[in-house]
Amino acid sequence: PREVVDLVRSTLKPGFQFVKCVNEDEQPTHERVPQRIVQVQGFENKLPALAELVQRGIEASKQPGGRPLKAIVYYNSTAEVTLAAAALKALQPQTPPAQDAFGARRQPHPWAPLRIFDIHSKLSQAQRTAASDLFRRCESGILMSSDVTARGMDFPNVTHVIQMSVPPSKEQYIHRIGRTARAGKEGEGWILLSPEEAREARYRLSRIPLQADNSLQTANLDLTRPGNVPEAASTILEMLRGAMSRVPNEAKFDAYRALLGVYGWFGNKRRLVEAMNNLSSYGWALRDPPRISPLLAQRLGISRVPGVNTGSTSGPMEEGMDRRSFGGSRFGRQDSYNSRPSSRGSFGFGSDRRESRSPGRFGGMMDRSRGGRGRFNDRESNENPF
Repeated sequence: PREVVDLVRSTLKPGFQFVKCVNEDEQPTHERVPQRIVQVQGFENKLPALAELVQRGIEASKQPGGRPLKAIVYYNSTAEVTLAAAALKALQPQTPPAQDAFGARRQPHPWAPLRIFDIHSKLSQAQRTAASDLFRRCESGILMSSDVTARGMDFPNVTHVIQMSVPPSKEQYIHRIGRTARAGKEGEGWILLSPEEAREARYRLSRIPLQADNSLQTANLDLTRPGNVPEAASTILEMLRGAMSRVPNEAKFDAYRALLGVYGWFGNKRRLVEAMNNLSSYGWALRDPPRISPLLAQRLGISRVPGVNTGSTSGPMEEGMDRRSFGGSRFGRQDSYNSRPSSRGSFGFGSDRRESRSPGRFGGMMDRSRGGRGRFNDRESNENPF
């Protein structure tokens, strides 16, 4: 990086030399590793899509010649890492637990023997070292991470690098993707983006060979409307519904505030608030949007945007959990997301009719029939929210 070169020139005596440790003929990781972009329906679809991708990797590892899934999942903030790791660790199987003389037996994690770790800057150095060492030694695992692991850390046998939002820069994207396909091993990269992020990524990630992928069922669901979903997607939603109910709501409040800052580049602040409120309601099952201070709202430029909660708090659950969210038409609600496939092979949310989401609105149907894969930077944008 230019900053490193400038530092070297300003601190070392004249006559120093640069030593290149990479073969001139070796192709950079970001040019040779398969990289796929998934455009999700909304921010509330990201964690279900991640869970579906993990389960797909676990199933692939069971096939002849399959490698154990070992993934690094990158977020742009510590609060997102903490929340996502807590939710995935809290997953439980959908099957009833076995009974013995002492009652229900404790069920193993549905992804066992895969292990889940998290690492970020708010952990102590000892905690970070322990997490990185455990992930390095494990055969199959997921490391939920901020950018503290993007540079200077080597983890063997990483099969997937999954980025959960548009990275701050192309350079950071390249550093992250470089955690896989090391020492002659193969790997793959994934990035999960909302429609707004996908448009931003055209500028930040220009010339990156991203292939559009529309194969994840949970990425295409409109979670803000009731409807029927395929059985596999329904199982994922139900597992996450239960997991989110076991995650402390303070972690959700922290993530909400962090996300408003991470996505401060949104030109349309009304759309930003709508997106985050949909996430808190349909993804985290909060009754009300988390409260932010009037000072923070003013600093973020959203103090006058409808939907910003600068007054009422989300009290205990009472800890802000929406009782209706887990029993009706919201994320993971049993009577909404049943296992009956919809007609015509679509997801049947609201009707058999597919509608385009109008600018400035969230929760409408969106035509996801653009095909499975294609060059990301060749696709035309459907709409411009800014």
